[in-house]
Amino acid sequence: MKAITIALNLPYVEETKKIDRWSTELLFKTVNALVKSFGEDIRNWWHTAWVLHVEGFHEARLGSDHVASTYKHIEALMTPSPTLKGGLHCGGLGCYPAYYGVTKIS
Repeated sequence: MKAITIALNLPYVEETKKIDRWSTELLFKTVNALVKSFGEDIRNWWHTAWVLHVEGFHEARLGSDHVASTYKHIEALMTPSPTLKGGLHCGGLGCYPAYYGVTKIS
């Protein structure tokens, strides 16, 4: 979400600079903005990633079977998709969205 927000220059980028971090509130605001342009799939993928991060990494409450069963949801956000018209491309300079022709969120 951070990479997409930065690449599309959403207003939340400036807010993160002011507080010098990404807050949970700003991340969820970003998701809401992206859903308006790209549909509910992005919210579903974000929710899966969020649960894996919080419950799997911070709380260490998820087993490898759960992580493995949700991997495809995270992979969908990072690979080309007709719904998102691209996905994310990652390379030596970091990740950026591949939303062909999209330069801002409507």
